[in-house]
Amino acid sequence: MTKSERAGAGALRLRVETQTILLMEVMRRLGVPPADARDEAARAAHGEAQAACDACAEKAACASFLDGSEPLVEPPLFCANADYVRGARGH
Repeated sequence: MTKSERAGAGALRLRVETQTILLMEVMRRLGVPPADARDEAARAAHGEAQAACDACAEKAACASFLDGSEPLVEPPLFCANADYVRGARGH
């Protein structure tokens, strides 16, 4: 693997980790349990939510929104996964 390929792989890993962290933090702060890994439908829905988070143009706004520590009542209005999070929460 070349130096350029290693750098690209590292950047991709960081981007994926960042998206996963944002989505998981929104869910945690709303009291949504993590998706059940044994349930194929839940895994598929969570994968789609991660893809939506990855494609979202509001990452900086999301990170700023999550900067506080207080519990959230609802996902932010700009969140591409608001419906997913509400559904996972059971509302």
